[in-house]
Amino acid sequence: MRFNPFGPLQQLLTAPRFLVLCLLFSVSALLMGCSEGTYPVDIFTEMHYNESYKSQEPNRLDGPPDAVPVSMPKPTATGEELFIINCSMCHGFTGTGDGNVLSTMITKYKYTPKVDPDLTSDMVKNLPDVAILALISNGITVMPRFDKLLTEEEQLLILQYVRELQ
Repeated sequence: MRFNPFGPLQQLLTAPRFLVLCLLFSVSALLMGCSEGTYPVDIFTEMHYNESYKSQEPNRLDGPPDAVPVSMPKPTATGEELFIINCSMCHGFTGTGDGNVLSTMITKYKYTPKVDPDLTSDMVKNLPDVAILALISNGITVMPRFDKLLTEEEQLLILQYVRELQ
């Protein structure tokens, strides 16, 4: 009979008592990992779980009466202003497709526009308003989407300004 040096270790690993201890250790480690706080040493709790107002704090004071309000009314912009801010870098100030960003993309990166960027062209003039609004909202290739940046009213103002440019 040959001597097996791992015999006692094999007996220990297959013993029911050892398996139960391993199971209990695994469950307790899992429960500790899923408890409040995710840090191994929970010296400080996570800020987003704490209240922002404590009952021990004194009452909060109002701001000075002549202070600037936190939420100011949104100024109404014209279609031209919105076009200059959002569109002129590619379509140019006159809508002819001669903006700085587009010309850099064409010369430096060899970009070829899929759709004519000239908003005064006959192709764009013949597009219905719904199609232009869809392009403004959804974008196309390198043109970004504006549905999350501009309200529907602002998109309509830009559409009206594009029609004035034509």
